[in-house]
Amino acid sequence: MQMNYVTTICPYCGTGCALNLVVRYGKAVGVAPSHRSPVCSGKLCSRGLRAAQALDEARIEQPFVKGEPADWDTAIGKAAELKKFAAGEVAVITSARLTNENQFLVQKFATELGAVIGVVNGGTGISTTTLNEIRDADVILALGDVMKALPLTGNKILQAKEKGARIFYLGPHSYTAVQADTVEISDAYTELPPGFSTLLKNAAHPVVVYLANDAAAAALAAGLKINAAVLYDTNNGRGTAAMGIAPLSLPETIKAAFIIAETPEMEQDIYADLLEKLDSLELSVVAASSETSHS
Repeated sequence: MQMNYVTTICPYCGTGCALNLVVRYGKAVGVAPSHRSPVCSGKLCSRGLRAAQALDEARIEQPFVKGEPADWDTAIGKAAELKKFAAGEVAVITSARLTNENQFLVQKFATELGAVIGVVNGGTGISTTTLNEIRDADVILALGDVMKALPLTGNKILQAKEKGARIFYLGPHSYTAVQADTVEISDAYTELPPGFSTLLKNAAHPVVVYLANDAAAAALAAGLKINAAVLYDTNNGRGTAAMGIAPLSLPETIKAAFIIAETPEMEQDIYADLLEKLDSLELSVVAASSETSHS
């Protein structure tokens, strides 16, 4: 029985855990942890342990034009018609799972069209701390359910707690709230409780941790003037944000869209809020996507 291990990076969240794909007769059949990774130290979350399934998840194998399957020649021809629209009338919708190199090409294409460009399921913000610095913090403020969303980062928070760090939580009822020392439950958090502010100010190495797609958390964290860990739930959300591609917002002037997205199957339909708008466009071309984009 021929079996090999291929070291790669988990395709799901932005933590960057390394893993070994177990390959048998040219097909990935499972996953084994990578003990050489400084990011995950041989640990993987439940998604990472199922990463081999990402190779078999439903993806379209042909382009779509106005929601209908098309051959490549037709799709390329329709994509060329995007040049007929005025600047600001075309949207290029990309994915936070593209590599930096592919994202650069998408961005260049949008610039040449004079198009609006935005990312689905992305976020904003750049971390000013590292995973290891989270582990060494003496006070950690978690905004929202960061530990459930990115379990391996959550593991660093628990390591800090074991070393004596205090964990403060602000947000809705969640798994992270259960792990924290001090909790303030709020569905719409706009400011810190007075006690939190004092302890953060007096801490030697405070860190705030929040999800990149949580605008309320980002606004609150920006005013704290402490190191921040901005967590992305997509594997290249951080790179996409660093290139200046913001979360998608479709203005009323949009008449056509070009969708370039590569998204493994997710629990929620990340395109659900866009479907009504996309259906109303004069032209839409999907070059690559998960099955949710044309359901």
